[in-house]
Amino acid sequence: MADIAVMSLSGIYDRENFYHRYLEDNIAVFHDLTGVSGANGYCSEDSETRFQELMEGNLSSRIHFIDNGNYHYMSLLWMEAVMEKGMDYALIYFDNHSDRQDAAFGGLLSCGSWVKEAEDRLSGLHKTIWVNSDEVVISGEVESNDLHNAFSHSVNETGDEMGHGLHNPSIARGCRLEGTAGTGLHNSQINLSNKCGDTNDYSLHNLAKSQANKSEDAAAYDLHNSFRLPINEFEAAVENSLHNTPVYISVDKDVLSEDEVRTNWDQGHMSLDEFLLHLSILLDKCEVRGIDICGGPDRYADDSDVKKDDEVNGRILRFLSDHY
Repeated sequence: MADIAVMSLSGIYDRENFYHRYLEDNIAVFHDLTGVSGANGYCSEDSETRFQELMEGNLSSRIHFIDNGNYHYMSLLWMEAVMEKGMDYALIYFDNHSDRQDAAFGGLLSCGSWVKEAEDRLSGLHKTIWVNSDEVVISGEVESNDLHNAFSHSVNETGDEMGHGLHNPSIARGCRLEGTAGTGLHNSQINLSNKCGDTNDYSLHNLAKSQANKSEDAAAYDLHNSFRLPINEFEAAVENSLHNTPVYISVDKDVLSEDEVRTNWDQGHMSLDEFLLHLSILLDKCEVRGIDICGGPDRYADDSDVKKDDEVNGRILRFLSDHY
């Protein structure tokens, strides 16, 4: 069975080559899902059922490429599929946004709400660790005494503990809509009859972005039940918070600098080398049960942006093939 699953939803992977030799070696499988409706930004119940059935037939895969950030909710479905029932585990996700928005439209799963949904839905998920360009935010069953002792030196200039509050402006999922960072459509501009339409219809996706923009100032994490550390404490945070807990890793490449790759969401400033260093720490110190990678340009992107995304995907996949 294949170790690598490549899920093509927007069509962007048709323009990339990073996975081709793995297909030829029969260690990757390519799933053409571009015809699935109700999947762009939000996931309809019918689409979710279809994806779950596909994943049940691919449980041997450990590495999952899940298209651009519009489909980051796939992380929840993969985690649900590959993590053993009755087992306690942690989610570690790299993202420029918290992805913890409240669900809209009667609770439809979305790219901006999947982490919150996972915390509510997956009984085995006892801890989440959000890694952005500046900070590591740990929530769930946090051993606060251990963390406070380990990071007693981590205070800001006012003397407040780093776990008390978030200042990162990218609390909520922002956007780049048609090349303009922070742009979103107002509800009055959305034809709700198109909600969960086919993948050619961006109306619902734009609404997801609009809602995220409106709530950028709202804290996505319960700060009394989370602990925040500067990114340079990443390794210590992993060692002191996981305690041999099995983990699932989710990566949105919008955490990376635009110098590395351009995505269809607003981005952080992490370098690819820095990200791979963090990933190597996780692979070395944790029992990693699965990993997925999303983020990148949309299917209409310039060839130069697609080429950079292909190169970054290739480098990540080669790294994982060598170390995971």
